[in-house]
Parts: sequence; C-alpha cells; structure tokens
Amino acid sequence: MGVTAVMSVGDASSKPFCERRGARAGEIGRQMGADVYVSSGTANEAPRMSHEMLRRGVPGHRILIEDESDDTTANMRNSRNRLEFSGYDKPDRLIVVTSWFHALRVWVTAKLFFKDSEVSVRTARDADVPALGRAVGEALIFIPNVAIAFADSRGELNKENAAKLKNLFKGAKARSYGEQQASP
Repeated sequence: MGVTAVMSVGDASSKPFCERRGARAGEIGRQMGADVYVSSGTANEAPRMSHEMLRRGVPGHRILIEDESDDTTANMRNSRNRLEFSGYDKPDRLIVVTSWFHALRVWVTAKLFFKDSEVSVRTARDADVPALGRAVGEALIFIPNVAIAFADSRGELNKENAAKLKNLFKGAKARSYGEQQASP
C-alpha cells in the first residue's frame, strides 16, 4: 500500500471555517490511516487547521505546516514542495479538505500539481449544502477561476492548457456518470 496524504486547504474564510477544515482532515486521515497531513494556507489559517488536527489525535510529527499560500495554486505548489522536502514526493493518494465552494477549483489545481496521485476532495462538512446548490455554486465560482489557473503568463488560455482542461473534465464526467449508474 502506498502513501496517503491528507491536506486541509484555507480559502481566506473566517476562523470557524478553518477550524472545521482542520478537524475534518484529522478525522478523515485517522479513519484512513494517513501517513502524512498538510495544513496549507496563510500564516493565520495553517496553524488553526493543524491545531484542530492535533485535537483529533493526529501525531504532531505527521503534520506539515505550509503557511505561505494566499491562493489555490500556491496551496498546491507549496504543499507539493513541502511533501517532497519531507520525503513524500509522490503520494499515491491525496485527499484534500476544503469548503464546498472551493472544492472544484481545488480538485482541478491538485490534479495539475499531483499528476501521479489519486486526488479526491472532501468538504469540511458533508451536509454543507444540498447537491444541486453545491453544483451550481461550484460552477459559478469555478469557471472564472479555472480560466485563471490555466492561463499562461500573458493571461491567455493556450491550446496545451485548453487540452489539459478538456481531459480533466472528461475524466471527472466519466467517473461521475459511472457513480450515478452504480447507485441503486
């Protein structure tokens, strides 16, 4: 069995939301027997989330604190670097915990930075919003952010990045459709 990493990601929201993400990451990681945890966000967010992981029984030596990120791309880039530096350069499985409105953007960005990992995203609370509201909210927030994430240095969506984006959506759509078919 390979390395499982659980990451909590901040999104500049208030203290209770950061704490909820850290707590959920700790709970999920303990249930799954995670090897390493990453608390990624600003200098205010990351310590709050890691504190909640500790409160949930996660050993302190398994928590990596990445407190230099102020956007989703920096969260993933800096967390990948922190994991590599700590000897976990390619986790087989990455579970990212964030808020519902940040989830889709986090998933796409994580897939770019953790290409060889199985990436999944969980919300801080399973029942944050009804499924339809979550889907609509993610789409409205996600569309402009994905354009930013895939834009090149000139702010243009070039053919290579457009193809990567299309392939990500194909994979997500196929998995989602397969899961719906398997439901009773």
